[in-house]
Amino acid sequence: MDDHEVDLRAFLAVLVRQARLIALVVGVCLIVGIWVALLSPTQYSATALVRVDPRQDDLLDPQTARPLSLATENARIDSEVEIMRSAPTFLRIIDNAAIDIGTIFPDRPGIAEHARAFIGMGEPSAPALGPLHLLGRLEDAVTFDRRGSTYIIAATATTDSPDGAALLANAVVSAHIDLQREAKMAAIADAIETLSPQLAIVSAALALRREAVDAFVDENIRLFAMPLASGQLSAEVEAHLASVSAARDLRGRITHAQTGLDEGDLAAVSQALASQPIDDMVIEREGMLARSAQLPLVGPEISAIETDLINLEGRLLAAVHAELDLLKAQLLPFDAEIASRRDVVLDGLDDGSLPPAVEERLHILQRGNELARTQHDQLLARLDDLQLRSELQQADSRLVVAATPPQQPSSRGLPFILSVSAFLGVGLGVGAALFRESYMSGVVTLEQLALLTGREVTTAIPAITPSWQRDSGTSSSMADAVVRTPLSSFSESLRRLRLGLDLRLPSPYTGSGGGRGRVILVTSAVVDEGKTTTALALARTYALSGRRVLIIDADLRRPSLFIHLDAAPAAGLVEYLTGKLPPERFPTAIKTDPLSAISAVVNTRPGAGPTEHLLVGELFRNLVVAARDTFDYIILDTPPLTEVVDAAYAMQFADAVVMLTRYAATRQRDVLRAMRVLENTRPDLPPVLLALTQHPEKPFVANDRYVSHYVVVQ
Repeated sequence: MDDHEVDLRAFLAVLVRQARLIALVVGVCLIVGIWVALLSPTQYSATALVRVDPRQDDLLDPQTARPLSLATENARIDSEVEIMRSAPTFLRIIDNAAIDIGTIFPDRPGIAEHARAFIGMGEPSAPALGPLHLLGRLEDAVTFDRRGSTYIIAATATTDSPDGAALLANAVVSAHIDLQREAKMAAIADAIETLSPQLAIVSAALALRREAVDAFVDENIRLFAMPLASGQLSAEVEAHLASVSAARDLRGRITHAQTGLDEGDLAAVSQALASQPIDDMVIEREGMLARSAQLPLVGPEISAIETDLINLEGRLLAAVHAELDLLKAQLLPFDAEIASRRDVVLDGLDDGSLPPAVEERLHILQRGNELARTQHDQLLARLDDLQLRSELQQADSRLVVAATPPQQPSSRGLPFILSVSAFLGVGLGVGAALFRESYMSGVVTLEQLALLTGREVTTAIPAITPSWQRDSGTSSSMADAVVRTPLSSFSESLRRLRLGLDLRLPSPYTGSGGGRGRVILVTSAVVDEGKTTTALALARTYALSGRRVLIIDADLRRPSLFIHLDAAPAAGLVEYLTGKLPPERFPTAIKTDPLSAISAVVNTRPGAGPTEHLLVGELFRNLVVAARDTFDYIILDTPPLTEVVDAAYAMQFADAVVMLTRYAATRQRDVLRAMRVLENTRPDLPPVLLALTQHPEKPFVANDRYVSHYVVVQ
């Protein structure tokens, strides 16, 4: 099968093995779903529709609303969506005292409060909504969505009450429109604030330039009037000069009086105005001030003088303002007469009638005056336009459909929540089962074992119940199947193991201790993985092929080979290695397999203490050396690698290692520990063959309908 194909049967087998875990996860998810459904309030959703005009129409200038490109329109509308969902929109709702937050978010405990109450952390109560918490809830309760490629944006609010949903949706739209209008008005106010100082500067410049033109005309009035009077000074020119002088005198008096009034110098005011009533009141005021300086600070006389002084100063100021108004009124006819004569003089001029220098200077002053006037008029018109815009300003967004309280809830009911919980539970359960199967449970496939160890797995030894055992009820060894049913899947798996060993131990061969015998060490990671059964079955497989085979029960702490062979001598290998069995009587510990021609060195009882020193002693070494000279294969049945150190010490004699892993029972970390022991025991690690024992499927049969012609399924 291709590596990328999914083995459906293997996947279903994982689900069957982890059915309890999957059922537990599904049950927990259903309980959580029921709990959430019962505690979660019913949700209602209301939607308000907003139309956005990306062209930004101008009421004062409709011609400015020009068609936009599709990309620009989409960009503006998408930008409007992002602005609507920003924090300032919701902060405006929080700051708006006219909006009842209690209607939007009724005071009721949430799931978190019920959970705290369930574990004994107090009674369920409604949480206190602080500004930040309230902002977060508002942002979570409202969604914004542009309807297709239209100009419509839908603001959908979801709350626990129908009225609250409608109120929140409309409040969000209203807040956004208000913020948009305020932003535009603020921009106009900033523009007005920027232009107003510029207008004042331009107005002052215009006045100066106008005064410069007037002063130049007045200074050169005789030159301007000569063409009109045929070279003689006219009476109009003299009258104009007299009016200019009179206006200058009045303007000077007004300026001096105004300056003295601003500075509080009434004497200067009186001198500038030259009014006898004002002079009399100023003298009277000075006399009252002199008398008050000679009186005590407190008393009826000083109070009377202060009262009279206040009244006098009021009359004095009124008289001063009246006199100033009179002077200004007197100045107006002079200014009008002077301006009229200037216009007459200037209108009557012809090109070349003035000296070149005077004419050039006049043109320069007039151009500067016209430029200043043009700037002034433009700024003034712009300010008037901005002022009008601020009064008629409208937002680019408009509410077209207000939200109304919904009649039906938008939240899903209990059946939907249970369906989602069950679906989620199945997904999580399957995921947990696969995770547990891959990383926490035992090894279940050859591919998994190969990936875990980084080595090729030679065979999978099936778990079978021999037919003769089912019929007779005897407790004979499963290794007997190699002899009794040589065409069984169990026997075929042992022949595959033998093939793997033969390929890795080619002939001719010289063992590490001399001789031609090959020492095969059979071990496992933990106990009860079928070492003795596999070792005996492998020995019989070699014996049936005509090889001379010796199997040694090197598991000195838990011997079991004698049970499989139904042979229990009085003394075994332990007695021989400890010196209790003389060498001449050692043949009594060697038994012959009744089903094959193999010889077996067995034990009948475990050692009394640590036994690893026996495997590195001289007697055991001599035994292995002698066996190499006599037998073709010597199979050592050793203890588990992670339980005791005996197998590690026996590794020095091994020419090949068969490490067994029991299907779905041996934990992955134990397999890795055993592999580390193997790799750390000998720098020149011999070939290591992996086999998966007690496999529930029948290898070499399940995937091939023709293999039954060659293999008998047990």
